[in-house]
Amino acid sequence: MITVKAIKPRFQNRVKPTLARQTRRAIAGVIALTSCFWLPAALGWSATGHQLTCEVAASQLTDPVKTRIQALMQALPDAQRDDLFDGKALTFADLCTWADQVRPLKQYRSVASWHYVNVARDASSVNFDKCVTGCLLTAIETHIGLLQQTELSPWPRLQSLMFLSHWIGDLHQPLHVSFFEDLGGNRTQVTGYDDCANLHGVWDFCLVSTTGKSRSDLLVELLALPGADGFDQ
Repeated sequence: MITVKAIKPRFQNRVKPTLARQTRRAIAGVIALTSCFWLPAALGWSATGHQLTCEVAASQLTDPVKTRIQALMQALPDAQRDDLFDGKALTFADLCTWADQVRPLKQYRSVASWHYVNVARDASSVNFDKCVTGCLLTAIETHIGLLQQTELSPWPRLQSLMFLSHWIGDLHQPLHVSFFEDLGGNRTQVTGYDDCANLHGVWDFCLVSTTGKSRSDLLVELLALPGADGFDQ
């Protein structure tokens, strides 16, 4: 039996749509944003959750866009490929976990708050002016802009793509857009799971891991959802 207990101050978290619906919305966002590769120059889930989001997105891309992404992926420094990915051949889905993997590195600590946005419980909207040090909203806007700048060298644009793909996944994890007072569910104790002690962890890991299904099996199910093949690019 699974029980949830809030640490003071006591509260109830809002119930958000199901994992499948959240993932499908995230997929739509990633697909829409990868269209940045076609714009002229003028113009923060578990690893499995992020990879699934990007695998479905990748399945919807046209061959020319896939080619552009593959070319951009070559800009990943060998040191990061070896340290973060054990030197293996990478897919776009693998790179969607990059933003979490570099969080401990000194040069990326300044964007730690970009993985989420917290608001007051009585807030009726989420505004950019609440993101003084940067948050998920400003992160998405920033990296859309950088990805569109085709005059930039490949490495900055690849970083923007990896960040942006990750931010869209984070945006659709309900507790990455949550309340100040409980730190996005981190102060809400949960029992009934072996690997998750708080509500944020349940959404990050246990809702996926407790299905008992492999990533490939989950991908097949997501691709079979109604409308999964109908996103515009």
